[in-house]
Amino acid sequence: MSKKKETDSAKELGIGNKLFRIFSLTIILPALISIYLVINYNLPEEYSKYQFIVILFFEVVIICLGIYLSSRMVSSIIKTVSAIKEVAEGNVSKRLTESAKEEISGIAINFNKITSRLENTVKNLEASKEQMRKMLFKIGGIISSPVEIDKVMQIFLSTTIQVLEGEKGFVFMHDNEKESLRLLVNVNATEEDLKYYENCREEGIIKKVISEKRSVRISINDTLGNNEVLSPIDKSRTSISAPIILGGSILGVISLADKKSGGEFLEDELFLLENLSTQIAMAFENSRLRKNAEKSYFETVIALATAVDSRDEYTIGHSKQVSKYAVAIAEKMGLAQKDIDVLRDASLLHDIGKIGMPDELLRNADELTKDEKDMVWKHPVTGENILKPVESLSKLCPIVRHHHERYDGNGYPDGLQGRDIPLLARIVMLADSYDAMRSDRSYQKGKSSEEAIAEIKKCSGLQFDPLCIKAFVEYLETSNEK
Repeated sequence: MSKKKETDSAKELGIGNKLFRIFSLTIILPALISIYLVINYNLPEEYSKYQFIVILFFEVVIICLGIYLSSRMVSSIIKTVSAIKEVAEGNVSKRLTESAKEEISGIAINFNKITSRLENTVKNLEASKEQMRKMLFKIGGIISSPVEIDKVMQIFLSTTIQVLEGEKGFVFMHDNEKESLRLLVNVNATEEDLKYYENCREEGIIKKVISEKRSVRISINDTLGNNEVLSPIDKSRTSISAPIILGGSILGVISLADKKSGGEFLEDELFLLENLSTQIAMAFENSRLRKNAEKSYFETVIALATAVDSRDEYTIGHSKQVSKYAVAIAEKMGLAQKDIDVLRDASLLHDIGKIGMPDELLRNADELTKDEKDMVWKHPVTGENILKPVESLSKLCPIVRHHHERYDGNGYPDGLQGRDIPLLARIVMLADSYDAMRSDRSYQKGKSSEEAIAEIKKCSGLQFDPLCIKAFVEYLETSNEK
């Protein structure tokens, strides 16, 4: 502590003036008493003079000793006051020495304890503030992202668990009509927890949150016991739960159960969870709006694809047939359902790029000119460009772009060969060609199923993938296709 700060603190308290008055009294009063005694008791001149000097000497010694002892205590007081002032101004790292007198030493010890705790609190608050900043930045990014809502909620919950140091976390979706819950995502849920929430009902804390549309905090002393009928959240030692509300309607509930530290959730943490639940509601709404927009776009594109088929009386229903065959091949090959779903949509839209081609070119039975070939070869790329702007349709793009690639590498637009061609595109290539062979044209009648199969087998390893042919033939042999 600087001398200037101590001096300033002493001035603010008026300690100097007070000490001056006190010590003035201690000097003047004894001196006056001594003079009074000498004058009034008529002592011999030599004796009175000697006595006066002795008395005066002891008075001076006592005064000096008092000044010395008092100044030390006053100095400690000034340092303590100055330190308190520094803490009040924000310097929570300030400490006092504990070597002063017992009274001041006790103050210093307790003062240092207070400032140590205060400093730790400030550090924890700064750390929490930084964690919150990072969390809000991360959450702000995922709210507007085109990622599936389940993945968004998983990131949301994991981040919240990390910041609030929870042991487990759950996000439930609420069905207003059925008055039931569905566990959307979780963090650190046990098998027992997941089994309980398979048939999730509105009960306990969750029911209270939904029915009252307000947050609930359960402290260690408020727990509901370990009754087997209670939900995992109700059984926890401490928990916080907040409703996810949008436009007055309950969308779901977010809950955290138990603290990693063994302590309990605080009111401030519940307040934070309430704010986060608002962000979750926004994420749900953004997801709903995005899905509606993508659904509308998809329906529009399907309508356009149907319009392309309808421009030629011989290709009406072509895309639906291709989709039917492609799905059958994929099922025979044992592909995952999510891949089959993608294949179904891509098959329906495989020729969407023909939307800009002239009708005369679509119906042309003669050999194409170079310019006409260039236009035909561009339609897969045009189709890709139509689908690419929509995130949910972007997974269809590789199939639409490459459905005219040949297995031997002589296809278009990129001349890919063999396994370099996406499997789903190879399947569409086969299904598309088979339906084209079977369809009547103005210039020729369509082939029979046997003739088309024979033609396909002849092109095995050249135009078509042998594995796809094998699966397709197995399907045709067991179906009613003729």
